[in-house]
Amino acid sequence: MTREDVATERALKLHDLALSVVRVKGTVKLDGLASGLEYRDDLFNIEWRPEQDQLDVWSGRRVLSVERFRGKPQIMRYTPGNWEHHLINAAKVAA
Repeated sequence: MTREDVATERALKLHDLALSVVRVKGTVKLDGLASGLEYRDDLFNIEWRPEQDQLDVWSGRRVLSVERFRGKPQIMRYTPGNWEHHLINAAKVAA
């Protein structure tokens, strides 16, 4: 397994965690014509737009962005960092 494969697998797991957090603890966000869910924390924000099936995690800047193409998740951006530990803790609380 290459380093890139490991990073992709990690990003997909984090995507699943972020999605579970925003589904359980998120609030409705209306943005123009689109709507979605948003979860805000002191250290990061999660935005999910179900119509586009796009999820973004922000921690000062966008650190994870995943979109679905033809039913498969595509990693658009993944930046490792401390935000990952905070997301994992938020997912434990949401479970």
